[in-house]
Amino acid sequence: MRNFAVITLTLCVAALMIQTSGALADRIPNQRGLEFRAGFSHYFMDDPRNDVESYQTATTTPGAPMLGLSLLYKTHPNFGWNIGYNYIMSSSLKGESSTGTVEYKLRGHELFAMGCYYMRFWTDWSLQFGLGVNGFMGSTDRDQVSGGYRDASGRSLGFLANIALEVPLKEHLGLKLGAGYRRALIDEIAYRDASDQQHTVFYGNRPLELDFSGFYGQLGLAVYFQPATHFKTYED
Repeated sequence: MRNFAVITLTLCVAALMIQTSGALADRIPNQRGLEFRAGFSHYFMDDPRNDVESYQTATTTPGAPMLGLSLLYKTHPNFGWNIGYNYIMSSSLKGESSTGTVEYKLRGHELFAMGCYYMRFWTDWSLQFGLGVNGFMGSTDRDQVSGGYRDASGRSLGFLANIALEVPLKEHLGLKLGAGYRRALIDEIAYRDASDQQHTVFYGNRPLELDFSGFYGQLGLAVYFQPATHFKTYED
């Protein structure tokens, strides 16, 4: 059901983009583009952190590097859509003691559709405010002397909010510096054993949670296409 909701929303936004493209293409500067970005994603990850911190020595990370790609499309001069994908790169949480060790190797994939409001200042700079929904898939490998598992994964439907400053570098190119917050709590994960049987991962007497919720920062390049590719306002 969660996957269906994300796919449906993405298709609806795509249909709106196609419907409005012909009528508005010549009236909106920088209407279509691609955004390439890299950054760092903080996450809470309470259950794995609490597990490794119960050992004598704990090695934890605040999050992981992030790479992303988006389709940018404006339906109005001050409003548009950012539809994209983020990859939360692998990171590790590890606990060690004289009786054993445990290590969680974490990674995630995110699809999102976000509406953005553009506020221009200094002629051709813009401040962008975004809010949207995300579909998040996270997974972990757990290595432990007493037993572990591979590719335990789960999914969630959440939201993300973003604020970004865009500075024009050239007529077709903009530099974007942004930060935001995502909600991506996966409340249950499962893995398959060698006999292809599925097992839910438990933390105590409840399913283990992978909480990728947290703040993120990113630096990106926005590349714009014809026919309308200019940072200047209409009066210019």
